[in-house]
Amino acid sequence: MPEPEITEIATSGDRKAYSSRQYTLNFTIDETNDTNYSWMAMTGCNTNYQFWFETSDGILYTGGPDSGLEGTAVFHQIIPRLRTELVTFVGTFKWQAYFAPYRIDSPMA
Repeated sequence: MPEPEITEIATSGDRKAYSSRQYTLNFTIDETNDTNYSWMAMTGCNTNYQFWFETSDGILYTGGPDSGLEGTAVFHQIIPRLRTELVTFVGTFKWQAYFAPYRIDSPMA
């Protein structure tokens, strides 16, 4: 997971305050079936989503024990020039939080 963006704010007495963290995850989806295409097209509507993501080592990141991370998703279809390359959907999930996401061992691993 990339480092989140955070703003440092100077306060009185040489103290510092910090903004919430802005997380951005970049994704590439190579399953460009009709279901995924419909969802990809809907991300252009500026809608909030709850989402979860799992790492290749079986860690599931969530918004808490009973919820996903709430944020925005924007995806685009990439059609390559060469026929030997895959058509993909690329995009980002973005969310804000003061703390790192909740994580558990994935029940699907």
